[in-house]
Amino acid sequence: VLEPTLVHSVRPTTSPRKSCKCPPLGACDSGPMSEGCSSRKLCCLYCTCCCCGLLAVILFVVIIAANFVQPVVQVSDARLSGIAVDSTAVTMLANVSMVLANPNGWPLEGGVSQLMAKIYSLDKAADDERGSSYYIGLIELPEAITLGTHSLVDAMLSASLSVALSSPEGAALALRLRRDCGPAAPERTTRLEVRLPGVFAEVGG
Repeated sequence: VLEPTLVHSVRPTTSPRKSCKCPPLGACDSGPMSEGCSSRKLCCLYCTCCCCGLLAVILFVVIIAANFVQPVVQVSDARLSGIAVDSTAVTMLANVSMVLANPNGWPLEGGVSQLMAKIYSLDKAADDERGSSYYIGLIELPEAITLGTHSLVDAMLSASLSVALSSPEGAALALRLRRDCGPAAPERTTRLEVRLPGVFAEVGG
């Protein structure tokens, strides 16, 4: 007759991994061996590799930070078209062409998430070709632009702008644009100033 036997299931247990603690300086040959290391030499080599690896990472980050150059945004062209004046406002289509440059090399890729441009009218007939500046309007980048390493990217900002004639500068702006760009104007060119009050660029590796 076979008597029943009890079978106990045993779960395998894993001992926690012991970390190798670096011995004191000069103890690699004669000092006490650190817990978790098979030899003093191995422990010293392990700690030396860790320190060298950390130092290399720090130096890499420092070198990248030292060589970092701020991305550049430059206006290449600005035009007004479809200028019209009625009894209430002067309206037009503004187009501003820009060049976005990322002069950084690998791994510093980046992008421009927000870009705003304020357009002002200047007096080309003034002695300084500036005279009184009249604010026309604000245009913004429609979507984010990605900048690769050592890259040049063309961007176009366009918007329909309107300046009320009842505003302090509206009537003077309408007279200036009619003088510079109206049917009787000899060259049909005017002078503009583009200011960039908000450029948000991100660069990272």
